[in-house]
Amino acid sequence: MTRSTRNSLWLRQTAYTVIVFALVAVAFTSLEIVSSYKSERSRFQELGNELIDAFYNAAARAAFHVDRLQAESVIEGMMRFEELQYVSITTDLDTVLARRTRQFEDSSGASALAIRLFADITTYQRDLTVDRSDYVVGEQREHNDGLVIVGKFEIRADPGVIGQTFADVIKARIVYLLIEFLLLASALAYIFYRTTTRPLMDVAEQLRGLDLRDTKMVGLTNLRAHRDDELGLVIDRINDLFRRIEEQQTDLIHREKIGALGSMLAEVAHELNNPLAVVSAQAELLAETASDDRTRERAYKILNPAKRCADIVRKFLSLARQRKIEKTVLDVQSLVTESLEMLGYQLAKRNVMVKTDIAPDTPKIWGDGSQLSQVLINIVVNAQQSLSSSDLARNIHIRAYSDANSEKVTISIADNGPGIPANIRNKIFDHFFTTKPEGRGTGLGLAFCKSIIEAHGGSIAAADVEPTGAMFVIELPSTNRESEDVSILARTQKSLSNLRVLVVDDDEPLATSIAEVLTQYGHSPTTAFSAEQAIVRLERSEFDVILADVHMPETDGMEFYRRAISMDKALTEKFVFVTGDALDPRLIDFFEEQHRPYINKPFELQELVAIVENVLYKPKESASVK
Repeated sequence: MTRSTRNSLWLRQTAYTVIVFALVAVAFTSLEIVSSYKSERSRFQELGNELIDAFYNAAARAAFHVDRLQAESVIEGMMRFEELQYVSITTDLDTVLARRTRQFEDSSGASALAIRLFADITTYQRDLTVDRSDYVVGEQREHNDGLVIVGKFEIRADPGVIGQTFADVIKARIVYLLIEFLLLASALAYIFYRTTTRPLMDVAEQLRGLDLRDTKMVGLTNLRAHRDDELGLVIDRINDLFRRIEEQQTDLIHREKIGALGSMLAEVAHELNNPLAVVSAQAELLAETASDDRTRERAYKILNPAKRCADIVRKFLSLARQRKIEKTVLDVQSLVTESLEMLGYQLAKRNVMVKTDIAPDTPKIWGDGSQLSQVLINIVVNAQQSLSSSDLARNIHIRAYSDANSEKVTISIADNGPGIPANIRNKIFDHFFTTKPEGRGTGLGLAFCKSIIEAHGGSIAAADVEPTGAMFVIELPSTNRESEDVSILARTQKSLSNLRVLVVDDDEPLATSIAEVLTQYGHSPTTAFSAEQAIVRLERSEFDVILADVHMPETDGMEFYRRAISMDKALTEKFVFVTGDALDPRLIDFFEEQHRPYINKPFELQELVAIVENVLYKPKESASVK
């Protein structure tokens, strides 16, 4: 923080404090004026009474004896008091013995205000009385207890003089009051600066020195004198905020890693899917058309590893891709059984016994079967790996049940392995957290499981099992929906009439393999190895179905689709797309917007034929095979 900024803050702080205290001083000054006014009225009333009392007896004797000289002497003595403007002594017969009037200079507005404020206390009159027994010898006639009124004593003060005196008193008090408040305001401003402003500027200086690009934030140093006050609390909260920012930065880095992994998987899948599709298609064709068992057996030896490779690619894509969950009614027993079938060989090889206990009244669930199956597979594989170091019997117990009053289905997967250490139990669902050696685990499995379960409106948690082992408990909402057949209608050979199919794919081996498959199923395919060739064929011939790859050089499948329907709007209902990049949300949005079916590479022959024939079977609906 620059020196000019510090000085500016100091001056501003002082100015604010002085202004506040000036307002307070005005309020106190108003109270002081009222108090002084009352005090001055009381003082002058006492002064008037004291003057009359001091000269009363002399004035009474002068009136009783009708002694003008003595009356003049009394008035002369009283006029020495500058506040008096008029004094008179009269007898009981209204004879004026003496009178004196003093002329004051006109003080205009001040006199007018003074007259208003003090008019009721400027004139004092009192009857002059004497005790005649003090002056007459002999028998006396009682009269008012011996007192006799012999005259009247009257004095009158100048309100202007009273007002001037009052103004002088008020001025002096206001000056003293303002000086006191100014000194107090300056002292408080300095104290506030030392105790609050300067510490806050130190905190601001620390904030200015922080490098927000650094993923490891040091935080602020709490000032020793302020650790237990409000400023210390603010610094603690700022440090808490820094810690949360650091956690969010770490999470953001993890998300970037996941995004990079997704992009990498998309490229790998695209490179692998085409050759895998060719190998799978040719092997399946060979198995179906082989004339002897030996050749058919060899075809399946090629086909089965190819399908395993395709399944591995699908698992990676399911882990990384962000797509909408496609829910159907799922039977829990079937879901668990089919998931375990995929791991049968792996579990048997490692002597892992799996026991299932599915309650017969377990309700169905509403979810994405492929994703929930992947969750179960991931957890069972983790359990199997944790059991690999155990010398005891290796057991996994899967239970599924639902309470009578619950709308949730609980699936628990328990093993008798070493369990999960307590100090990492709250981290196992974090991205990239793994206890496996470097190179053997990515730390994505359980994070993927958690995201899928939560996307289904459920929850997943880990717990220990006594005496040893770990258990994952999954809760999913149950459903009362009836089972729905949402799969594409599979067809047998030559189930529909001969279809004219235009196969558009820049990968020539894959395009010819698809053509062979369609020919085997009784259709008439025509191949085109680019979008330009396909446009030429569309101009020359009519087709019932257009099977187009999405990713092609120069002109991709989406642009080819737009060009084709611009030629003939009726071609819209004839398109089916083939893609090896199910990670790209742009493609999924395109398929949904255009209501067009698509199939992912690699595919099985039944899937390919079914989706081609389904275009004509249900021309108004779209479907997808994954």
